[in-house]
Amino acid sequence: MILAQCANTLLEMHIDRHDLYPFITIMPSGVGEITLREAQGWAYIHPAPPPQNSF
Repeated sequence: MILAQCANTLLEMHIDRHDLYPFITIMPSGVGEITLREAQGWAYIHPAPPPQNSF
């Protein structure tokens, strides 16, 4: 298993990659990585937010 972090997000959030755990792999683009994996047959499952109560 790989735990990956988007380098673009680190830059946007002003987080130094050295502040992360050493086992985290840095990917240049999270969206680009997802696109590549989907092309290889992987599935992307995005959790949905909890339903809103409408009273």
